[in-house]
This record gives sequence, C-alpha cells and structure tokens, in this order.
Amino acid sequence: MDKILKLGMVILLTAVLAACNLPIRNTNIQGSGQVVSEQREVSDFNRIALEGVGDLEIVQGDVESLTIEAEDNIIGKIESYVSGSTLHIGIERFINIIPTSGITYTLTVKDLNSIEVSGYGDVYMASLTTDRLEVEVSGGGRIAIDKLTADSLDVELSGAGDFDLTGVVDQQEITLSGAGSYKAADLQSRMANIDISGAGSAQMWVTDELDVNLSGVGSLQYYGDAVVQQNISGIGKVISLGAHE
Repeated sequence: MDKILKLGMVILLTAVLAACNLPIRNTNIQGSGQVVSEQREVSDFNRIALEGVGDLEIVQGDVESLTIEAEDNIIGKIESYVSGSTLHIGIERFINIIPTSGITYTLTVKDLNSIEVSGYGDVYMASLTTDRLEVEVSGGGRIAIDKLTADSLDVELSGAGDFDLTGVVDQQEITLSGAGSYKAADLQSRMANIDISGAGSAQMWVTDELDVNLSGVGSLQYYGDAVVQQNISGIGKVISLGAHE
C-alpha cells in the first residue's frame, strides 16, 4: 500500500512539474490609434516601480492621483496597484503591446523615496523635496529631475540607463554598471561615493569628500575642491573640471 501511495505521489509531482514547464503563449495587441485618458485612484505610497514602456511625469503635490493616456484597446491592459508602500505601473503579464501612439502617465505624489525603472520607460520630474531618494534604472530607461533637494541620494544604474538631475543633496552613493550615464554636474553635494564598472560615465559636483572606484573603461568628471580618494583598475579616468561656476 505504501509503495502504491509513493508511486502515486511521484506521478502527481511529475505531472505538476511538467505543467509548470509548459510554454505560455503571450497575447499580442496592436494599438488601435484611438488615444483615450483614464484616471486611477492611488494612495498611501512613497515608492514607484515603472515596468515596461511609457513616459511618466511626476508632480509633487497635496493630493495623490494618476492619469493614464493610451490607446483604447491597450489602456485596459495597464496595471496600477499599490503593494506595501510601492505603486506599480506596467503592462499585464503575458501581454505584448504594439502601440502606434505613446503611453503617458501623469502622477501626483505627496512624498517620494524611491523610483525604480525597468525596461524602456522614461521618468521626468520638475522638482522634488524629500529626506532621501533611492533610484534604480535597468535596461534603457531614463530619469530626469530638474531640481532635487534631499539629504541623501542612492543611485543604481545598469544596462544603458541614464539619470540627469540638478539641485542640492548632502551626500550621494552612486553605482554604475554597463553603459549607464549619470549626469549630475549641476547637483551640488558635500560628500559622494561612486563605483563605476564597465563603460559607465558620470559627471558630479562635490565640495568636500569624494570616494571613487573605477573598473573597466568607466570615467568620472567632477567639479569642486573635494578631497579625492580613488581606486582605478583598467583604463578608467578621473578628471577634475575645477571650480563650478
């Protein structure tokens, strides 16, 4: 009896594992060309995860809101939900969209401590005041913040992601891998640590202390009179641009 039971369990487990390995066929949706707008209710978040494609504009304000513009047969396949303190925005699983017009998101936040971009989404923010900001970009996404005011900034760029920003922070921790580009020549900071591997490049403005680790062919250009500690392997370069005007 025990042997029969064990054999039955093995057969059942094998069937389950086989089912898990079955290929799942994605659904392709070609955009209709008819762009519509939809408002979504969002609340109680201070982190954002943008997945896939689309341009996200973030505004800091008193009332949280999200407006989506997309083609009428695509907009219903766009997910927006809060999990924990993170607002997730992206396309449903197993759906391949082929838009004929761009997808745009307009989001109002009260506070923001984290932005994560995966895929080829772009994020723009005219200004942000917060105590800390964490940014992670993978793939070919791009983030731009015109005026950031924060105590600390932590950035991870991988792939070909770009981050372009200005403003003032007390300290920043930057990690670049792949061919990412960090453009912060107009972001004043007192202290900075930066680690560049691969072909990443960065521009910074640091007034007091700058710690640099370069490997591969990465490069750093910096403004300011900071005391620099550097560790370079490969043909990476650290170049002083002098005082910031």
